[in-house]
Amino acid sequence: MCGAIGVLSRCWDETRGAYRLLGHERVTAASVLAPHIACTQERLRAHSRVLCIQDTTELDYTSKKDRMKGLGPLNDETRWGLYLHPTLAVTPDRVPLGLLDLHSWAREPGSLG
Repeated sequence: MCGAIGVLSRCWDETRGAYRLLGHERVTAASVLAPHIACTQERLRAHSRVLCIQDTTELDYTSKKDRMKGLGPLNDETRWGLYLHPTLAVTPDRVPLGLLDLHSWAREPGSLG
């Protein structure tokens, strides 16, 4: 069994249940992250200064292009995937407080010119 869900699950029933949950139409990245972001915002209140660090990461799904929806070209039309742009809150002493935002997107096919 491959992937994080298979590794974290203790049995096949847990794995199937996780995939059923994540495949449900009302389960979105925003709905899964909302409680975490709310807790992060609460932790921010205990600090007078917080750094909000952002970065963009490429998620390369080229080998799964034909099996996944919503992908777009990365740096050229031969590599396909998504871009992920998280905002992480940390203290000046480098203590991570949690995620504040997560934006993902895919380029439109043919947009690289």
